[in-house]
Amino acid sequence: MTAPWKVRLAGPSFPALDLDALSRLLESGWLTNGPQVQAFETAFAALQGVEHAVALSSCTAALHLALIAHGVGPGDEVITSPMTFAATCNVILQVGARPVLVDIDPTTMNFDTGLVAEAITQRTRAVIAVHFAGLPVDLAPLMALKAQHGFALIHDAAHATEARYDNTSMAAMGDTACFSFYATKNLPIGEGGMLATNDRAVAEKARVLRSHGMSKDAFIRHGDQHERWQHWDMLQPGFNYKMTELAAMLGCGQIAHLADGLGRRAELVARYEQRLGGVEGLLLSASDARSVHAHHLMVVRIIRDDVERDVLLPQLRAHGIEASIHYRAIADLTWYRETFGWSEKDFPHAIAAGRQCITLPLHSQMTLADVDLVADSLIALLARPGHDADHQSGAAGIGPG
Repeated sequence: MTAPWKVRLAGPSFPALDLDALSRLLESGWLTNGPQVQAFETAFAALQGVEHAVALSSCTAALHLALIAHGVGPGDEVITSPMTFAATCNVILQVGARPVLVDIDPTTMNFDTGLVAEAITQRTRAVIAVHFAGLPVDLAPLMALKAQHGFALIHDAAHATEARYDNTSMAAMGDTACFSFYATKNLPIGEGGMLATNDRAVAEKARVLRSHGMSKDAFIRHGDQHERWQHWDMLQPGFNYKMTELAAMLGCGQIAHLADGLGRRAELVARYEQRLGGVEGLLLSASDARSVHAHHLMVVRIIRDDVERDVLLPQLRAHGIEASIHYRAIADLTWYRETFGWSEKDFPHAIAAGRQCITLPLHSQMTLADVDLVADSLIALLARPGHDADHQSGAAGIGPG
């Protein structure tokens, strides 16, 4: 049995939840894709410094619609990172394109932009930049490649709501950015995502496709501000990717508190780096002076031959530290490995990182004492690898967060 949690992996909170407004929402009878969603879209677009934001049911939905809206389809290639959640590659396949992976920079765990340049072909229609753990990809060379080759630059910014590169949001660089509001994210609403862009055509396409391809969604057809029913038409087959009003209300209430949360997590990361930076056998990711790190995840790598990550992780959890894994590399997942014939030699840095990484607790509800407890536990376990044999079994917590 796992010990009671002393430090949780994530700690969602809702500091501005207006219970009276929630009661009015529940009494309104309007629970999906209505005025709360519109308010959340407006606030999020302003946060990102772009013209358009389209609220969706998940970041996966946002990535899917971004590819469609940018014309990616059968016969095309999309370059992305192997160090990401499976959804990033799954949506490429769902539009009929082929994922092309390039290895990571082992110091940042983002993809190596020099390898992106080598991977571009005449079939490259898009590049999905994954900003791992909240650290922006080195975007200057990527923007130069975009200008040279004309591909669509789509950001998988699931970890990067507050991230900035040269004081600019991910959504304001390239073409389109996709964000996640999953339960463990820095802006959690349970499930939800956002597509943000300055491209009106992309935003309009996403709005149509999120609601089955209908020309008018339900709120436009017969929302409270309309006196009569409005007919709708079918523009093209679409999806049910709408966001609920309750989720949007939770999101709106958190936007004003994001800066405080980011500042708190930065303090916690600094303490982690102070405590763990010199520990033998641990590798911490580097930062970039041009970037503001969103600090979504605190990922360390176990690089000692005498310590197995899959033994150490359940030991941490047995000691009350809710650690997890982000991520096993895409090329190390059975279906992708067998389907595309990828092996360790193709992406040695990503596969090594995926077999070595552990995600430690990080969220704004933590204290510095919590960080010290996690650090003390990890250091103690590393000092006696192979001990605590009764704690060496147990399921590793692997999730999409």
